Amino acid sequence: MRRGKTYDWIPLWRDKWLQGSTRFELLPDERSVFIDLLCMAGGDDGFIRANPETPYPDRYLANLLNIEIELWERTIRKCVSVGKIIRMEDGILYVASWQDYRIPTRTKRWLMKETPADPQTPPQSLSPESNEEYKYTDLDEYRDPPLVPGNDCRVPGKKEEAFDKAIEKMRREQAKLDAELETKKRTE
Repeated sequence: MRRGKTYDWIPLWRDKWLQGSTRFELLPDERSVFIDLLCMAGGDDGFIRANPETPYPDRYLANLLNIEIELWERTIRKCVSVGKIIRMEDGILYVASWQDYRIPTRTKRWLMKETPADPQTPPQSLSPESNEEYKYTDLDEYRDPPLVPGNDCRVPGKKEEAFDKAIEKMRREQAKLDAELETKKRTE
């Protein structure tokens, strides 16, 4: 069952994939199953389940991914033991660090606005001078809605606090740059 937003793709950070812990924690065949799990989780905001109360049977998922049940069970066991996957009491699977793999709404909006209708047409520049729509002060509009305990099965934590601090830092830097630009315009 799909909850909330679905994502057509997930970001795969090249350096993190090649040099991150997954490379050492999982064997090559297990890594390929883990990537499949991330793709499946993208359809249900980090969950891999038939509906909110029903997990998929292990054999069904192994068949869906066209792998042996032994590989499926081994991969899930390892992913759970290293903290990549959470298997809930009812058997539902959840990608533990889903926030790192999902695409924030503001990024998706930015990407969708920048995708030209004609593939031959290059996207317009996003510099503040050429596109007033993307000022730092507009970030709240693009921020994902706050997480509500109970509705989302997640509680806001350090990542959200870090995001708020980053927004404030960017606002201060933008205000400083705006002041410098005004001073420069006045002296010209």
